[in-house]
Amino acid sequence: MNTPTPEQVFHQIQGQPGAVWLDGGRADRGWSIISLDPTDVCTESDQWFIAGRQRSGPTSNDDVPFNGGCIGYIGYGAGAAVAPVPRQAQTWEPSVYLAHYEGGLCFHHPSQQWHVSGSNAFKQRANALLRSASNLPSPAPAPVIHSPRTMLKNDFIEKVERIQQLLRAGDCYQVNLTRPVFLEQAGHPWDAYRRLRVASAPEYGAYLRLSDSIAILCNSPELLVSVDHQTVISEPIKGTRPRGHTAESDDTLKTNLQRSSKDQAELTMIVDLVRNDLGRIANVGSIRVDKRCVTTHANVHHA
Repeated sequence: MNTPTPEQVFHQIQGQPGAVWLDGGRADRGWSIISLDPTDVCTESDQWFIAGRQRSGPTSNDDVPFNGGCIGYIGYGAGAAVAPVPRQAQTWEPSVYLAHYEGGLCFHHPSQQWHVSGSNAFKQRANALLRSASNLPSPAPAPVIHSPRTMLKNDFIEKVERIQQLLRAGDCYQVNLTRPVFLEQAGHPWDAYRRLRVASAPEYGAYLRLSDSIAILCNSPELLVSVDHQTVISEPIKGTRPRGHTAESDDTLKTNLQRSSKDQAELTMIVDLVRNDLGRIANVGSIRVDKRCVTTHANVHHA
């Protein structure tokens, strides 16, 4: 067998609590990181800031992006622990999940090479996974699913009107009106993720198994923040168009997005928010904003 893919390797452990795949699915650049068997896990939102520092691990090996340390997520519900924001209602998943791992299987997509680093015990387990990886059958087809309605049209209109009132009054600057989507009998999450990444290779994807019954799936083109020594980069997105069916229509949609004053205004707004947040930690005068540009993905254009 040729060099196993991250999907083939992770398939062997995808059902184990704590198994994680940070999926840099685009083959032309980036890394994928796989790890398992966390030694310590924090799900207490009031403790996440301290726990994150305690669970951070060694990052001295510049040849790989991860050789042990903290992986997880921080949900909106954890914000109240570090900022004066309202506490949110309890949800079925923890508002924070931070786990400490003893090492990482790091796959460099451009070179198609694996790099294993971490403790000796982790390296032994990781190398065994690389040796035992095998070809996979196609994922199960998507089932016919039912999504119960979570917001009625009149409720949506009322919420929009309330937001407009708050904006006009100057009580807020930006509001994201969202709703949860619940899918009943949607099939196995691992099959769903495999289908998802075929439809759209993730720029920043992830699959994190929290427990036997809960998995977190992520497929995002947007970089919230990256830190490389003393350099911090954020790439916010506020504008989307579908891909065209022909080269001409694709160019038209891309040009429309580039020229849209609405999308330009939204991006300016989110850039200001990011610049304000970075300004709390950055050296004075060190923040630089690049020119707005359009990036093209498998299914959409973003700006």
